[in-house]
Amino acid sequence: MSGRLQRHPLQRTRFRAALAELRADQWVKNLLLFAPAVAGHVTMTPALTARFAVGFIAFSLAASMIYVINDLVDLNYDRMHPTKRTRPFASGELGMPDARLMILTLGALVLITMGMMPREFAAMLVGYVLLNLAYSLVLRQKVALDIIALAGTHLLRLFAGSVLADVPLSGWFLGFFVFLFVSLALTKRVGELQHDIRSETTAPGRWYAKGDVPVLTTIGVASAMASIVVYGLYVTDDAVSVLYERPKILWGVLPLLLYWVSRIWLLVGRGEVGDDPVRFTIRDPVSYFIAAATLFLVWLASTSSVL
Repeated sequence: MSGRLQRHPLQRTRFRAALAELRADQWVKNLLLFAPAVAGHVTMTPALTARFAVGFIAFSLAASMIYVINDLVDLNYDRMHPTKRTRPFASGELGMPDARLMILTLGALVLITMGMMPREFAAMLVGYVLLNLAYSLVLRQKVALDIIALAGTHLLRLFAGSVLADVPLSGWFLGFFVFLFVSLALTKRVGELQHDIRSETTAPGRWYAKGDVPVLTTIGVASAMASIVVYGLYVTDDAVSVLYERPKILWGVLPLLLYWVSRIWLLVGRGEVGDDPVRFTIRDPVSYFIAAATLFLVWLASTSSVL
């Protein structure tokens, strides 16, 4: 990236472009840090809340640093992409000096926040950064390994959250999320392939082809259904009664999950989710309703009586 492209009169200022490059909307993924605490019925004291807040900030800063690096790696492809060409580096709003400054600043802030956290959490955060770098530079060029790597970045958030909450992750918990994360990673890949097929541009390093879409879709749907099966088996486990006063209410979550994953994959097949399932989800009212209904049922199952 030797120079900048011609700036359009309506383009953002450098400061606003830098803020856009952080992709704060993607920080919602870091709410996964709280999942072990919610599943383990951990009481959020002020001290624990503060620790989770710092952990959330640390992962968010690390994610933004990775986005900067990834956009530099994908620069030529992004410039040809109908939507990604508006990203700050692809559009020329930011240049290489800006990239260096952002990477160094974000990296320093990550180190500062990481130093405030337990060693185990710091190890998970370092692993998250390294796995993302490995994905951006190497693993995304490897069939199937790219999917596992994407799912792995989400799993590391769960492990980090378990450290903060001091709650071990059960086999049921991990099994459910492993299959769910693989399915969600495949929604992203299928969405990208659908775009590549239509636009005649191909994501860098991708070894998937048009004919792979049905296979990847099948694997993604199967993984989603597997996560639901794991959840159903978990609800029948005797250990559930230790955490929940009325565990039978948890069966109500099952149709909600079935509806959500089935709908997502139908929309993926229609090309309505696009190549960014996170952005689609945070703009989708149905997903908010499913999340709220699920939390309500979990709360209801945890109480001994209805107020």
